[in-house]
Amino acid sequence: MGFFPFSPLAGAGAGLGYVLPGTVGYLGSTGLLAPYSPPASGLPGAGNAPQGCVWAADGLHCTTVANMILDHVYIYGGITFTGSTLTITNSFIQAGTANEYWCVRGTGMPAAAAGGAINLVDCTFGWGGPNFYPPANDTAFITDNSGPLYNIIRCDIGTSRTTIASGFPQGINPASGQMIDCWIHNVFQVNPGLPTHLDGVFMQGGINFITHGCYITVPNLSYTTAAFFTQSGGAIPNVTLTSNFLDGGSITFHNENGTNCVVADNTFGANVNGPAANDTGNGTIAAWYNNKLLATGAAVPNPYIPLIPATVTATESGSASNGIALDVLVYTGAANVQPGVTAGATQITPSLSITPGHANSTIAGSQLGLTGVYTVIAGTTSDFNLTAAGLQMLAYHSTISPIISTPTSYGYTATANSISQVLAEILAAGVTPPAIDASSPAGVSTAAAASSRSCARSGKRPATRA
Repeated sequence: MGFFPFSPLAGAGAGLGYVLPGTVGYLGSTGLLAPYSPPASGLPGAGNAPQGCVWAADGLHCTTVANMILDHVYIYGGITFTGSTLTITNSFIQAGTANEYWCVRGTGMPAAAAGGAINLVDCTFGWGGPNFYPPANDTAFITDNSGPLYNIIRCDIGTSRTTIASGFPQGINPASGQMIDCWIHNVFQVNPGLPTHLDGVFMQGGINFITHGCYITVPNLSYTTAAFFTQSGGAIPNVTLTSNFLDGGSITFHNENGTNCVVADNTFGANVNGPAANDTGNGTIAAWYNNKLLATGAAVPNPYIPLIPATVTATESGSASNGIALDVLVYTGAANVQPGVTAGATQITPSLSITPGHANSTIAGSQLGLTGVYTVIAGTTSDFNLTAAGLQMLAYHSTISPIISTPTSYGYTATANSISQVLAEILAAGVTPPAIDASSPAGVSTAAAASSRSCARSGKRPATRA
């Protein structure tokens, strides 16, 4: 089973490239749909089930048909399917009549490479009640446990016909396939005391998934929320997002493990901590262009920082005798442009104050002093401490993230005088302070006039102190 053909709606004729709310899903009369609901539910079609399906405690189970096609049906309950291909067209599915926590769930289906597929076209999915979504669970309207191909075309994922405050915490959990011209909305926090993910699309593995022309909104919250989120124990190759409207979340597009991603022609709405983020060393973005903010039209910067091998070299000057020390710290989560605030002094006191100008930053420093015993002060961690030719050469960093606009001292107390020292504020790329990576090489020193050190793991940002 391959991709379904589709005819993009192109923003309902508005030239936006993405669909608008209310323009997709099942748009016909519900009177044209064959109803199915659990026995004794009091709902239309009570006790009726499609051929090959039976009602169970957790919704409708369809387990005896390998290739099932449902058209023009109204199902009051979630569907569990165990065959090879499930195709639902022109239909309305409302979960919540039993103990289910899905609208469509594939269980034990063949993977995409083996012909498994879930095909959903011109359908509306929502939470109908009367039961509440089970708060111990965290899954989507559309989900599976084996990675079949998804073909989700012109669907409304979120319109619920219920009077109770309940719903799904996620839109879809795909592994491969495509979602074209769909509207995902009304994701719902089912467990406020222990918040679940609130994601429009949550990829936890897979390969080759396309999201095109969709309108995806999630709440603006500071914890784990995203219109599109990849997170897996391994790489998720070939994730493509084109011509979508993406709105909400702590970070609207958060790529932890998607590789070779193509992100183009998307419009970004509101968010809490930024429109896009990419985890350095895991996620990679092959193409990023024409992504803009709805509010201003400004371009959304590419969050991906390519991994680039680096060799840092320092050359001694200003001394009649040869000798040099070099320390390189490799930071993850650092901004593209560095540094922030800097401070330097020629003084005998072996500590120095700096006033950070940015939130979520960290401080790196180096110092030259006379030979003695140097003991770090509070908030300082020593990275390098070398004695040579009557001199002490030191490098260090802040233990905790400094507070913006608050003067703080870093360095040492010592039994000898300092000569000179410098501090630099290392800026964060996002809301998490930069962290020193394990690939940071050990400091080096030499009696020659030059010294070099390669970063053992490329691509992260080196802070060099010589």
